[in-house]
Amino acid sequence: MRILFFSNPLIGHLLPQFPLARALRGQGHTVAFSTPEVMASCLTPEDFELMLSGPSSQEVTGEVARRTGADILFSATSQLVGEYFAGARVDLSLDEALARARYWEPDLIVHEHLDFVGPLVAAVLKLPSAALAVAPALEPETTRALAATVHARYLERGLR
Repeated sequence: MRILFFSNPLIGHLLPQFPLARALRGQGHTVAFSTPEVMASCLTPEDFELMLSGPSSQEVTGEVARRTGADILFSATSQLVGEYFAGARVDLSLDEALARARYWEPDLIVHEHLDFVGPLVAAVLKLPSAALAVAPALEPETTRALAATVHARYLERGLR
């Protein structure tokens, strides 16, 4: 099986996926990661295939500030968290990530709990996906903001 992992360009989001990716590879599956190029130095020693795409966290933070006039680093409201993870990052990453996934032809998408690019790629390609959560549960208000923000991206592509 070909398994494509998706992660935000943040160490704390990427590294917790390694044990599962290593275990799957150890069972004979082919494993690749889709994450921005700034994360390549973390992935190269692991010898996973790389499907590098998307902006750095600094670029996404800048786009959120441009769109909202607020700096998420100083005011991490639920709305800004929604815009960062489920809005700006999706908008700036999806086309390139989708093209790379189509080329690589995964059988399964695994994504960390705050990555919304992977599930959208899975929906477009009609692939199964699984979320990997390694952090405490999100506050309900944050969960609602994330869902509301990404919902529009699904509707734009004729998806539910």
